[in-house]
Amino acid sequence: MNTPKAKNGKGVLSRPGRIVLLALLYATFGQLVFALDSQTSIVTPLFFIPEAIALAFVLLYGPTMAIGVFAGQLLLALSAGAPAWQAIGFGLGNGLEALLASVLVQWLQIDLSFKKQRDLWLLMGLIFLVLQPFSASAAIFVLAKSPSDIGSNGVFLKDQWLNWWLGNTMAQSQLTPFLLFFLAAPKRLFQRQNLIWAARVMPLLIAILLINFYGNLNSKITTLGFLPVLMITPLTVVIALRTNKFHLFCLYTSVLTFGISALLPFQGGTFEINVDEVARVELRVLVVCLISQAVNLATIQLQTARDLATQRATQLAQQLKISLMAASLTHEVKQPITAIQLASQQLLTAPDTDRTELIQALMHSAQELGASTAKVHNLLRSLPAGLEPLDLSRSVAFSLLQEKIKLHQAQVSLRMGGLESPCWIKGDSSQISLAISNLVRNSIHELSKLPDDQPRLLTVELTTSPSTVKLSIGDNGAGFPAENWNPTLFKTSKPDGSGLGLYLVQQMANNHNAQLLFGRSDLGGAQVSITFPRSVRLAEMGAS
Repeated sequence: MNTPKAKNGKGVLSRPGRIVLLALLYATFGQLVFALDSQTSIVTPLFFIPEAIALAFVLLYGPTMAIGVFAGQLLLALSAGAPAWQAIGFGLGNGLEALLASVLVQWLQIDLSFKKQRDLWLLMGLIFLVLQPFSASAAIFVLAKSPSDIGSNGVFLKDQWLNWWLGNTMAQSQLTPFLLFFLAAPKRLFQRQNLIWAARVMPLLIAILLINFYGNLNSKITTLGFLPVLMITPLTVVIALRTNKFHLFCLYTSVLTFGISALLPFQGGTFEINVDEVARVELRVLVVCLISQAVNLATIQLQTARDLATQRATQLAQQLKISLMAASLTHEVKQPITAIQLASQQLLTAPDTDRTELIQALMHSAQELGASTAKVHNLLRSLPAGLEPLDLSRSVAFSLLQEKIKLHQAQVSLRMGGLESPCWIKGDSSQISLAISNLVRNSIHELSKLPDDQPRLLTVELTTSPSTVKLSIGDNGAGFPAENWNPTLFKTSKPDGSGLGLYLVQQMANNHNAQLLFGRSDLGGAQVSITFPRSVRLAEMGAS
């Protein structure tokens, strides 16, 4: 059984101290309830607070608290004028009920923090169907042994059984969940967010009670029997949906049911409500509050599940980002590492006259390796806020210069257009350079499949408008698999590809708030267009 943490014998009070405190609380609050109900003395249909306190103490501090329940009920019955033997009988019945509650809650493994609907309904089932039927039956058994005519009056005993069951059930089902929360850590009740919740909810609660109060003065029971339910149902359900603290919501429903219970027997002038009518109205109120508690708990569980899903999605996104970082680095450094390996092998056998050139090749490949690593890191940071003014035409020209050797080796003819004039945007040169490199390498890969006697053409163009700058890279290769094709991460047409190259291009476009389109070029092959928002102010500054 998962209960709020409490260690017997430790803390402010020892175990005997808690037993004495429970007995005093039981007797004191019992007298309060009896004082509110002028029509009964021992058995009352009112919200019987002592039973809620007793159940909370037993579940929180252990079965020894049943001694305090027995002592408290004994004192209460004696102070109400019951004979000693009858008071002992009531005390034994309630004490055994407390022991039964401790055993059954532990056996059913009910989590008293109520994180699941199962735990709430199991406890409610125990209260409604086991604990209070047992307690009421024990009490009626004692009353039936009375030497007066009460013991032979079956109708009276039946009414008293229902009243005992209802009064105890109302209190335990509504107030006990809050007391478990409060007794385990009283300071939590006075936390700022809990006080804010109370400040929002209590005015509605007071309004409901005042309406019921004045309704009692001016209504008849036929109307009044339905009035509380009609008023509290919509408000209680709304508050349940808007409250994310189950134990505090139970405090709201307990105060509500207790308040209506105390107001219903109010007598004004010739207006009176009999006990049976009170019980019927209270039962309706109890059902509304119980349903609202279930609604509240379901809302909390949905919010918790949503938070967990969001947290999990964030974790998965972070893990994916790390995986992409590693895979992208592998993707980008593959060629420089291969060049370094080849140059190193040639250095072992090359004559002295060729070593200088090979060492320069090694240095170039090492620099390219470092640059590629930095580019991938910058791109996967996803920090558009760090974009700075840059001349896109200059960045494109520099990127193409870096790929000049690969273009020459693949015998690809490069045609450039629109790079003569500055095109100012806000961007990250490392991200743009990495994207262009991937697009150019993809084109080289596809163009290398063409026959040697067929020209291999690559076009890179910049076109401007008053508000945009469009970068287009096209070739005369095989083109994309289909019209309106859109690449998907980890899916590629290359046998040895990973799909990361175009993903990096997409990421760059997202970071720059640019539009990315895949289509067919005028040369008949693939074309990728990236349209950047143009900064007119930057363009004017560049022109000046």
